[in-house]
Amino acid sequence: MNQISKNGNEKGNLDYLSNLATEKEQAMTSSSLDGEEIEDEKRENEEVPKKKKKSFLWREIQITNPEDVEGRMLLGIMMKRCERLHGEWSSRANYLRSSNSCITAIVIFVQIVQVFTVHSPAYFGNNSKLLATVLPAFTGAMIGTQQKLSWEKKASVAKKNAQFFSKLQRHVEYRMNLMEAGGEVRDVVKLWNISMLTEACEIPPPVFPY
Repeated sequence: MNQISKNGNEKGNLDYLSNLATEKEQAMTSSSLDGEEIEDEKRENEEVPKKKKKSFLWREIQITNPEDVEGRMLLGIMMKRCERLHGEWSSRANYLRSSNSCITAIVIFVQIVQVFTVHSPAYFGNNSKLLATVLPAFTGAMIGTQQKLSWEKKASVAKKNAQFFSKLQRHVEYRMNLMEAGGEVRDVVKLWNISMLTEACEIPPPVFPY
């Protein structure tokens, strides 16, 4: 009888210890899950970028009375501006490209003369040695100047800007045609804002040769 009671007590103790271990394991698992959830939440909060306010240059013009804006007059102003800036950028692009082509032609001519001084020195008499020394230095200086000024790159930028104002001019012209035909155009102010933002933020300042 005592043996049975002893065995029962041992079994009860084992069950108690087993239940205690199970509860402890569940508590640890729950704590671990809670910790992982907290870490995930922190990570998500860190990954969400803070919204940056737009720079003043990227903000549209706020108009309090858009219904009072004369669309035809505004388009006329934009047309004049587009024509003027398109002409300026086109002229600058042509000037830079022509100047770069002139330097290239001079370098080619000097190199041809240099070849003659080496292979046919009799044509230049006593000046052949002098030319053979001076011409390479002159050619190097011209090429260095051409690379320093980057006229070809500047001409490409000027041409790109001219194309922008040419496209904008077409948009303005088609809207003016619609108005002349009796149509109502509602995006004149929007077009004005888009052109203003593009010109202010993407069009570079005037490109100078030097």
